[in-house]
Amino acid sequence: MNYQVISVLVLIALLPYKIIANSHIKYEKTNYYLDDIQKFKKIIHVCPEESSRQYVAPLVNKNGEEFSACEYQYFCHKNEPCVKIHTVNNINYFDYITYGEYLTNINDKSENMIFISCSEKSFKNGMCNTDICEKDSDCFSNNCVKGVCMVNDSNPSYICRTTKENSELKVKCLLAYEEKCNNDNECGDIASCSKDKICVIHNEKDENGNDFMKYIISLIAIIYVIIILIAIYYVRKNNHNEKESIKTI
Repeated sequence: MNYQVISVLVLIALLPYKIIANSHIKYEKTNYYLDDIQKFKKIIHVCPEESSRQYVAPLVNKNGEEFSACEYQYFCHKNEPCVKIHTVNNINYFDYITYGEYLTNINDKSENMIFISCSEKSFKNGMCNTDICEKDSDCFSNNCVKGVCMVNDSNPSYICRTTKENSELKVKCLLAYEEKCNNDNECGDIASCSKDKICVIHNEKDENGNDFMKYIISLIAIIYVIIILIAIYYVRKNNHNEKESIKTI
């Protein structure tokens, strides 16, 4: 086995990380406040400039009902201007684990921010994580704790998204993921209030799924180790063969 094959093995090992790490989702600071967003027109044809996407998108509400409409995805704090996320995809859901990654300001590529934060309990249980933050301003919650964006109880985050209730389209701004809650109606998007009183997309029924995901991650880690050991073995074998060739000469 030559160095080219070893390089391929290393690239295969790094591929999942590259897929996870590369995010092209942008955000945009606005002058809209939480109440303004809930008054947006719920257009089902050509979407207005305020929407997160130019075209109508297939969406789903908390009850699993599918519908099509202009999508709005904003993150807000009370009494502060909101931020628009330029995607119809749910930026919270990463397989079975809530994962907050940096998004880039569409008007200033040097400015990045993490919008998903973790509750203390979810983080300790390995159910939530974020990219590494260095200072409070790296987090939309403005609360960076030991490199992780954590929720800010004194200033909770809200997520505004398009939904459908009783055949009526609405833009609702409710508590964002991992924020403290008392019931499902307080949680935004398709999140529900867990038994720990936290807004989550995965509920207690998904615990088996989380165990399965941890198993998959462990399996991938083992495969990485095996690939690296194989690469080391063949490097040493190749070096040994070269030394033997020199001796015979």
